[in-house]
Amino acid sequence: MVSNIADLKYDIVYNFSGNLNDNIKTYEQIGELYAHLIQKKNKKISVDFTKVNFISANLLAALGACLDYTIKNNGHEVYVNGLNKKIKDLMARNGFNR
Repeated sequence: MVSNIADLKYDIVYNFSGNLNDNIKTYEQIGELYAHLIQKKNKKISVDFTKVNFISANLLAALGACLDYTIKNNGHEVYVNGLNKKIKDLMARNGFNR
C-alpha cells in the first residue's frame, strides 16, 4: 500500500500489509508496487517491511526483479526499512545488500 502521508525523507513510501506468502494477494501487492514505481522517475522510495515476518522465496525473486528493473530504468533510489533479522539475512543472501 502506498502511504497517503508524505514522508519528508522519501518521495514514495510503500508499506507491505503482512507476510509475502505465495498467494494472489501478495502478487497483487507486488504488482501494485511495480505499477506505481514504473510511472515515476528518479524518486527516493521507502519499502517498509515492518508487518512482514515471512517472505516466500519465489516472491522474493519477484520483488527483486520489480525493484531492480525500476532502479535501473527509472533511476529510483530504494530504501528497505522495517526488516526483522531473519528477513534481512535472507535478503542479503539473495542479493539485496547492494
